[in-house]
Amino acid sequence: MAIVKDTASFPLLFLLLLTVTCITLLILSMRQNKFRLLNGVLANFSVVLTGMTLMFLIELLNIQWLRVIFVQFL
Repeated sequence: MAIVKDTASFPLLFLLLLTVTCITLLILSMRQNKFRLLNGVLANFSVVLTGMTLMFLIELLNIQWLRVIFVQFL
């Protein structure tokens, strides 16, 4: 497995922070009221940000077999 470069880890940390924040906000909003429109918006953002984070991580680590599997499902 390749070592992550220092310059490329900043966008990964930013994406990870956004993903965790969005999931946390979704959990808090769901506990307050399950039937809000905000829950749907936060859930969609969480799914998209999780996918983007996984794609960036796979490309950054240069794992060939995961890249092939990920590209085939898109």
